[in-house]
Parts: sequence; structure tokens; C-alpha cells
Amino acid sequence: MSQETFENTLHAWAVKGSALDASRVLWASQENPFSRPDSSGPFVVLQILADVATGATAEEITEYDPDGEEGEEIIQTVREFAAVTLSVQVFGGSQTGNASAKQIAANMRLALSLPSVRLSFESAEFSCFDKGSIQDLTEVLDTTFEPRASFEPRFYVTRSQNERIGYIGTIQITDETISEMFEVELDS
Repeated sequence: MSQETFENTLHAWAVKGSALDASRVLWASQENPFSRPDSSGPFVVLQILADVATGATAEEITEYDPDGEEGEEIIQTVREFAAVTLSVQVFGGSQTGNASAKQIAANMRLALSLPSVRLSFESAEFSCFDKGSIQDLTEVLDTTFEPRASFEPRFYVTRSQNERIGYIGTIQITDETISEMFEVELDS
């Protein structure tokens, strides 16, 4: 799984779950300095808070590639599992009702259970294992209350990386003591 695929899949879920336009679902630090969307409605900010490897390498795979170039015929792949915590912050909306920050957060959390969302996560090689609890973080901005809500779903992700290596083509033994243990011809 690539980080870009992971982020794009999470963004698509957040857009679907919040029912907001994609331009109103932002990644923290995607723009520096941060510019708030216009005040015409709610918006969501996503941020990866923690990425913790869950242990040793989960899997090592060795494959033969008959079309690989000489010296690169073998593909060695390692995979690991990690637990990733995502911060979801909802800003704006109404104080109460279906358009409140708390309700938008609740809709997003519920969307984690939609079959289409779970399938998109599976296709991108991750899954949600903890949906998190919603916190009401309403705050006073200037002289008015700004509705805010937050939750932190956690995901298991699978990552892999590979390298290409080749077979040992020739072994040359130059020490006669060692060469006597094997039936080999010595280069003179």
C-alpha cells in the first residue's frame, strides 16, 4: 500500500461520510499557512497522529521473475502491519440538529461500516478496527460559539517493500584447504 493510496482512500471516505464537497475536507498541513475555507458551512480536517508498527516483519516473500534482467531475477518482499490513528476534526455547521459538527462526525463514523467503504479500505490494504468516540469541542471564536467535534478512528495497514537480487553465478575458492572439502576445480 502506498501512502498516497491510503490518504486518498481516507479522503474519499471522509467526503462520503460527511456529505461535504471534497474541497471542504482537508488534510492538516496540506497548505502552509493554513487558510480556513469560507464561513459558508462546515469543513473537516484530517491528520495522521500516530503510525505504530505492530511487531516484527509479518511476512517475507521470495519470488522468481523469469523476465528479470540478469542479476535481478529474484524479488524479495517484506511486509509489516501497523496501527494508524487518524484525527478527524469537524468545524462549523449548526449548533444542533443534522447539520451540527457532532452529527457530521457521527455520520462519518457510521460510514466506516458501509460495505462500499469497507471494500475500498480492503482494496487499499487497510481496515478500521476502532471507530473512536466523538468529543464535543465547541469553542468561542470572537463572540460566538463555533461548533466543533472530533474523533480518532484507528486503522490496521499493511505495507510492503521489495528489492531485486540475482543468483550466485560463480563461486571461486582460492584456499586449497577449503577446496579439498569440495569436489571443485581450482583456477590456477
